[in-house]
Amino acid sequence: MGEKEFLARLGFQANPFQFTNADEEEHLQSYFVPPPYFDSVWGDPNRPVSQVIFAPRGGGKSAQRRMLEYRAHRENIFTITYDRFEHLVPASLNNLTLEYHLRNLIRLGLLGFLLEIHERTLSPSSFRRIEREQIDVLCRTYIGRITKTEALEAIKSLRTLSAKARTFLRDWAGPAGSLASMILKAKGLGPLNLKTGPTDEAPPVPDELPTKLHLEIVCDLLRSIGYRSVFILVDKVDEATITGNNAEHAFALIKPLLRDLELLQIPGIGFKFFLWDRLETYYREFARPDRVQQFSLSWERSQITEMLSRRLAAFSGGRVKDLSNLTDAKLAKPLQYLVVLFAFGSPRDMIRICQEILSEQLRLDPSSERFGVGAIIEGILKFSKQRAQEVAGPDAIRELMKIGRVDFTANFIANKIFKINVNSARTKISHWVEKGIVERVGEQRTGSRPVHHYAISDIRVARAILGEMDFVEFMEGKTLYCVNCSKLLLRDCDIQKHHTCHHCGTEQRSPEEAANDDS
Repeated sequence: MGEKEFLARLGFQANPFQFTNADEEEHLQSYFVPPPYFDSVWGDPNRPVSQVIFAPRGGGKSAQRRMLEYRAHRENIFTITYDRFEHLVPASLNNLTLEYHLRNLIRLGLLGFLLEIHERTLSPSSFRRIEREQIDVLCRTYIGRITKTEALEAIKSLRTLSAKARTFLRDWAGPAGSLASMILKAKGLGPLNLKTGPTDEAPPVPDELPTKLHLEIVCDLLRSIGYRSVFILVDKVDEATITGNNAEHAFALIKPLLRDLELLQIPGIGFKFFLWDRLETYYREFARPDRVQQFSLSWERSQITEMLSRRLAAFSGGRVKDLSNLTDAKLAKPLQYLVVLFAFGSPRDMIRICQEILSEQLRLDPSSERFGVGAIIEGILKFSKQRAQEVAGPDAIRELMKIGRVDFTANFIANKIFKINVNSARTKISHWVEKGIVERVGEQRTGSRPVHHYAISDIRVARAILGEMDFVEFMEGKTLYCVNCSKLLLRDCDIQKHHTCHHCGTEQRSPEEAANDDS
């Protein structure tokens, strides 16, 4: 028996956890949970504005962009999804100009315009003389040398293009430049003498090419054939080969667009930037929140729970809405609760954990009717170890494993663990803080003066470094929720009974003290 049979016994029609990339999710709209500001990002399509959305990797940026595309298609908004940068070379990042991006965007918009007018019943009188002249200039400048391959690649960025327009381009046998000439001639707007050969010279351009004006003209042309406005959705700048895992390089790629306020406020065009949150530091130098609205995407546990429930229901025809109903395991918390807890605010990690648990179940006992306790515990541990390596790196994880605690002071790790001076210990801790895996949670008095008290901030890292610890003991001894603000606190409750919430300052009582008070 395999995955399909096991999932069918649980009530699923397909694997709900197969994909972690929003672009691979065919039915995303059926289980998408909009963030609180989603309607603000959509705004008024008749008067679109530009916005910047920051989120961690796996935080739902591309899912939100996909839903904007989906809604735009229904509400007659032309979208350009600008997420392909594979033709750049690393050396070009330092010399990247606004004109490079605008030339790409204008070409995409103009190609979409040409394909759409071919499929619409339009006469030459539909366009004023000035518009016909503009179309002529734009096609000569931006379309004349485009190849069929480039055109086919381009339509991947035109998600709201009609099915007929897509089919027409795929079936066209000649060069893309001659396609443009044919379309214009058929609509009484041509023909054009476009340069299409590989050795032909590029069309002459003036010394100062008004590319922002050209983008505005393309937008006006699209609106003239019925589109309400244009959305330009910028995504995946940190996933390009040229930028890799480097936030500074990713920002350099998109910086020419982000810093041009005149461009971002062209009437009829709304730029929506979906950016890795590590780019925010670089963006602050140019940010104008009074002119370009900025959002930070984050999820509460209740929202991640709703995402999981909707996903389960969508893939089971409504039969499954809670993972906890698919196991008889007796753990510290229900299964769905644990998945959401270890997802740590990430929709992608929520899916990854579920897939790890599923994989472990198929390894241990594919004939089972339920998720077993061994598969759940091992799946969560394997995911935690993977995620810890991703966010912290192997060196930091090895050092934290040596400490063997989730909260500590510099004095403790200097004297008891590494046998180094306190300043060296502080340096280690500062590196962990920079990685976002450790945070300062208060002070402890150890003698004449207080010292800073630190704790691991990511439960996946905590579980990874304490992987040998029984899971229930880990949950009961290393985690607690603030009695006042309900925030998760990672503390060595099995070593020390009294702790303070670093979010709200509330003193935490031990379970024994709470029980005594209740009695």
